[in-house]
Amino acid sequence: MGTTHQDLEARLRIIEDKLAIYDLLASHPPSADTGSADYMFGPGI
Repeated sequence: MGTTHQDLEARLRIIEDKLAIYDLLASHPPSADTGSADYMFGPGI
């Protein structure tokens, strides 16, 4: 099972891309999930 340097680079690039996507999803505000006015404008609106 000979894994080449290029294969490892390609696999690492995929992992880095997935991690960047996970970071982006984790960083958005709760209002993006719910659309609730409480998150966007505060309670009582």
